[in-house]
Amino acid sequence: MKPKVAVIGLDGASFTLIKPLVERGVMPNLGELMKSGGSGILKSTMPPYTPPAWSSFYTGVNPGKHGIFGFTWFNPETGKRELSNSRVMGCKKLWQVLNDHGLKTGLINLPLTYPAEAVDGYTVTGMMTPENSKSFTYPEKLTADLSSMPEEYIVDLAVTPDVDAKNTDVVKKLQDMLRGRRAACLKLLKEQPCDFWMTVFVTPDRLQHVYWKYLDPSSGLYETSRAEQFRGEILECYRELDRTIGDIVSVLGSDSQVFVISDHGFCNLNKKFFLNNWLAREGFFQVGSSSKLALRGGRILRSGMLSKFFASSIGTRIREQSINRAMDWSRTSAYAYEQGLFLNLKGREEKGIVKPGAEYEDIRGKIAERLRNFVDPESGNRVVDAVTYKEEIYKGDYLAMAPDLVPVLEDYSCYIHDGLLETELLVDCSSAPAGIHHPDGVFAAWGPNIAGNQMIENAEIIDVAPTILHALGLPVPEHMDGKVLGDLFEPGFLERNPIKTGGAVCDDGEKSTEVYSQEEADEIQKQLRGMGYLS
Repeated sequence: MKPKVAVIGLDGASFTLIKPLVERGVMPNLGELMKSGGSGILKSTMPPYTPPAWSSFYTGVNPGKHGIFGFTWFNPETGKRELSNSRVMGCKKLWQVLNDHGLKTGLINLPLTYPAEAVDGYTVTGMMTPENSKSFTYPEKLTADLSSMPEEYIVDLAVTPDVDAKNTDVVKKLQDMLRGRRAACLKLLKEQPCDFWMTVFVTPDRLQHVYWKYLDPSSGLYETSRAEQFRGEILECYRELDRTIGDIVSVLGSDSQVFVISDHGFCNLNKKFFLNNWLAREGFFQVGSSSKLALRGGRILRSGMLSKFFASSIGTRIREQSINRAMDWSRTSAYAYEQGLFLNLKGREEKGIVKPGAEYEDIRGKIAERLRNFVDPESGNRVVDAVTYKEEIYKGDYLAMAPDLVPVLEDYSCYIHDGLLETELLVDCSSAPAGIHHPDGVFAAWGPNIAGNQMIENAEIIDVAPTILHALGLPVPEHMDGKVLGDLFEPGFLERNPIKTGGAVCDDGEKSTEVYSQEEADEIQKQLRGMGYLS
């Protein structure tokens, strides 16, 4: 039994890069498939961040309903942050809905699916899975099957852009991971029948975090000697990814509908904005006495031998402890964390001081206004495109846990950093080849009942799950925020198959949060810090 619907996730894929690669013949399989079906930009969540984006696809709802806003989440019982995981998502996932309708599902390497949950089918977890974990497959015996393959199965590979950009060693590692993933995908497709199948390849995201400006023809580093030296080897990784897509589609055959999606796109990383430093300058963020020296002497601490010390495992631990202890909670009214800005709110934060109501709104309004008027000291230009209140973009039972303000800086090319050991507010990143997330992701689909050569407009990541359910002839749960992408289908399909609603509910039951040991949590946080997701 071959899947009726298959989804190939390309983490971080962007048409900014995909289209030139297709035109140059680097990704012919993807290009041919795009021509034979429908395609268009897929808008990510705001901010365009891996955890809320993939979770929004899985559930068909906005983060205010599923509760995943970042790599960490607020535990309302403790007021503390814990690592996000598969058990804290506040809505049924697409595969759970499909299982309820009697359809078998196969899932390989989906982010935030650890620990592996029981499904009617199988699961191999992806990003956020601890190294050497024995809980990354369901059923558990699948772990042994993957271990017995000639190609090593690597769950994930974290990158450190500043370090990895010095050579192409990480490209070789990503190719090894890609070969193992392809072998696993083809093996399970052939040996484990299912109705719905999905895999995610993180290769584009990892490459682009390190080398984006060497790959984007519009970037200022594209024609540098280093770019020309590295580009051939990097592009071979994209060729191998394209061959993998071709192999998967060949096994699926012409009877399957195939969706290709990305959780977000990419763009140049031009600057970093140290938001906590700005909040400190404006009087909203206060550091303790032990941290003031670090803020004043950041350049000294990062110079010479001391910078090497802070990069070591012992130094990293000391730095992390300093940052964790930096805030004087009793005098701090707001702080940045991951990609949002939070008020130190009473009743939500463990040591909150801001009273809900008038005081909350007054402080939030002042911060938003001052951020909108912030200018780059060197250029004199405004940096902030927009500062959005959370209720303008989120809705649902988890709204209280969302960032209170979500800023967007220079069309996402200025990255919000929540670290403290910097003296500057803005740091120029134009000389580094790294890229950063942008909301314009990739959507493409082809197969039975899907119109050929069709441009799909106004598609959002929350629309994909409802569209898949309708393609399978199933009702769309009323709680889903996404819409069915009607333009994707051949003329007359919707008239013959009207959209049905009903079934499923948003809350999928009581959550268990005891997932990671302290050692596992430390390991994952270290990886996330290396990629710049956590400070």
